[in-house]
Amino acid sequence: MKALLLFFLAACLVGCFPERFTKALVGSLTNHGEPGYWRLVEYQRKGKLENGGIPEKTLLEVEEFLSEKDSLLGPVYSKGVPYQKFSFYDSLLNKKDSIQAVRRDHRYDRKYKTSQYWYQINAESGFAAFLDAIPDGDGETYRIELSNVMKSATYKPELDSLRYIYEPTAKFR
Repeated sequence: MKALLLFFLAACLVGCFPERFTKALVGSLTNHGEPGYWRLVEYQRKGKLENGGIPEKTLLEVEEFLSEKDSLLGPVYSKGVPYQKFSFYDSLLNKKDSIQAVRRDHRYDRKYKTSQYWYQINAESGFAAFLDAIPDGDGETYRIELSNVMKSATYKPELDSLRYIYEPTAKFR
């Protein structure tokens, strides 16, 4: 009887205190297969808000594609692997920069309701994306933070010095 009571108590405690980080995919940079459109609202350097934005990164378009053939860039872009293309625009809708990357790692932080993604550009560099997303229903994303590009195959907080903070906007092209 004591063993059964102890078992139910342990099951209750495990159920009441779920794991903080999960491997669930919550949120998305795209709009259900369509490109996602974002506008820059803040820019931070080493955690401090900077005055003035980054004019060449005012607008962001994120598209998702499947690799069709093995790339010369190495095993990161092997056939059939989905990758995202991040295109940056200025306020006059002139394309200023673009980068493509493969999502390699992710986790969802239940405490802060934030998805954390690592995007790998090539074998030795990548960047982090932090998505504030609602975990229920479609996992609607209402804010994203993109880090600077890091010379690392995995996320290292000590290399994370810039944050570009975007919110959703209407289609602009």
